[in-house]
Amino acid sequence: MNINEILDEKKSGVSLSKEEIDFIIYGYKTGKVSDGKMIDFMKIIDESNFSFEETYYLADAIARSGHMLRTADNVGLVVEKHSAGLVSDPTSLIFMSVMASLGVQNVKLLASEYGDYRNSLDRLKVFNGFNANISPKSYYQKIKKVGVGLIEQGEDIAPVDKMLYKLRKRAKIVSIPLIASSIIAKKIAMGSSVLVFDVKTGEGALTQSPKYAQTLATYLVEVGKLAGFTCASVITNLDQPLGSCIGERTEMEEVLAVLRSDRVLYDAKLLDVSRELVIVSLCLMNVVKGRNEAFEMFEEAISSGKALDKFKEIIAEYNGEYQDLKHQSNSLLDGVAVSYITAKDSGYISDIMISKLNEAHDKLDGEGRTIDRNAGIVLLAREGTKVNYGDKIVRIFYSISNKNFPEATNLIKEAVKMSKQKPVLHNVFYKVIV
Repeated sequence: MNINEILDEKKSGVSLSKEEIDFIIYGYKTGKVSDGKMIDFMKIIDESNFSFEETYYLADAIARSGHMLRTADNVGLVVEKHSAGLVSDPTSLIFMSVMASLGVQNVKLLASEYGDYRNSLDRLKVFNGFNANISPKSYYQKIKKVGVGLIEQGEDIAPVDKMLYKLRKRAKIVSIPLIASSIIAKKIAMGSSVLVFDVKTGEGALTQSPKYAQTLATYLVEVGKLAGFTCASVITNLDQPLGSCIGERTEMEEVLAVLRSDRVLYDAKLLDVSRELVIVSLCLMNVVKGRNEAFEMFEEAISSGKALDKFKEIIAEYNGEYQDLKHQSNSLLDGVAVSYITAKDSGYISDIMISKLNEAHDKLDGEGRTIDRNAGIVLLAREGTKVNYGDKIVRIFYSISNKNFPEATNLIKEAVKMSKQKPVLHNVFYKVIV
């Protein structure tokens, strides 16, 4: 085979065989296919010319580029939930705690390379000593013990995926089959039984188009089925921040507020999406007879405190020092200063720009990931909230020595839009695809 011939073949509209795709991935891993040729290959691929079957072949080849975990073979039925979007959210932490408290085993591959902002690994490291850089044997043991398997993606799990991800970012390539193959490759490498995808649409997603999100959701389900999984995709809106908090510690505080059933402290959308993902998973796994039973199981897990107890158990199992995190709004905590942004006029919050908030947090965080885990932004008013002149609408936690604080404050002010008329609120859920 020859890479140039394969590229010409694909350009002419011919479907590639498993052997040809294996040749490309193996060649790239071994250096026989250059970055330039791989970029040429990836630029050709989109949903109009790359089938579900080809996407599966690509995912499978990427997965087989490294070590394959055989989770289901070792521990039995297990579900894996994945958020597909640009901006991460903390639903995974609520999901894993509730599911495990209900006796349903679930797993998650943790990595710091993916996404432009925080992810589950960043949040979990708020607890001193937390460590998921463990062996497969330890990973299987922890699933059996606490019902949750967390493992960092080392160099041996789907290594070509990391290479391709960096290349896609460098070349600014956005392609549904490539995104789907990247996600499914890691699921194949994990060896789970059931996959549930939270596919985002809106400002915090890979694209603002619901149609694009539906295409990605469909690819994930269909390619996942070809890989032997039971799958579902839930399409959710991320035009606005899902929760009220931005930042590792503040986001973890919001997760704990949900698990404590402290409903005055967190935003309902975070609860709603977490609940829906649990309901879909329980139905998909035939654990319940229908949605009503699944809804009741979720509510009972939260209200009884079982989900919070399970979360504490999980953190301890991974050597984390659990703390019942609560930022004090009127005092210094761990060397962190507190400041507020107030409304400069009366009216309604009409929009909150996620990108601006994340940019502001990067400034508070020292312009580097996880430098200051205590830095954070808390929204005291949400889209549609009526506010009066002088009302506190944003709380900011920051280091008093942070020279970027004024710039971060300006970005937050730019992020929060106001209008005299009450805005039409965005729907949270679009569709479930199975």
